[in-house]
Amino acid sequence: MRIFRYLCVVTVLGILGCSADAVDPQSAGTSFFPLSVGNRWVFQSDRVDKATIPTTQLDSLVVTSRAKADGHTYYHIVGSWPGFNSGGLWVRRDSSGHLVWAQSPGTDMGMLFDFDAAVGQRWPLGGGFGDCLKSLQLLDDYAVVNAPYGRFDGVRQLGGGWIDCTDVGWSADFARGVGPVRWESITIAGPTSWLLVSATIQDDASPLPEGSRVVTGE
Repeated sequence: MRIFRYLCVVTVLGILGCSADAVDPQSAGTSFFPLSVGNRWVFQSDRVDKATIPTTQLDSLVVTSRAKADGHTYYHIVGSWPGFNSGGLWVRRDSSGHLVWAQSPGTDMGMLFDFDAAVGQRWPLGGGFGDCLKSLQLLDDYAVVNAPYGRFDGVRQLGGGWIDCTDVGWSADFARGVGPVRWESITIAGPTSWLLVSATIQDDASPLPEGSRVVTGE
């Protein structure tokens, strides 16, 4: 049943996400989640409300600051994804390029995104991340996403929920050198998909943009 649902989601995205004007955007480095203060990803979701009136919603994910602790550089990301809450989430890159999450710089809680996991492999997120998202797994290691911002091949798709809360699910797609290009939430009301419409990205080594906030230790 889960495989069938996943195939349906991919098919729907292929139809709704296609854009005649899609281009190959310039990448920022080689990671699946470029981290630099000022990086911003803006997503759009088109849906129909109860009155069958089409509505367009925008949402964003933003890297707002960075800090150093215990020899690691942490980045503060603000967004509406599960586990980010209103105060955002701190993340750092481990030696393999995967993302570890922390409640604050130096307080690592567990693996967040493992982009080199085997398809189907699941990892725990660690305590306190979310009531209905306690683990993630790699759903696909070579997906294709068509978004208004461009066409992306070789995309990594990660997702979770479902087994933690049967009526809640979440997934996100990441393109190398670009970062998140699509994400989707599933609730009892049904799925809502968000596609990338614009992005401002630099790689980890890029200098801080003017006016950026750097927290203690940097």
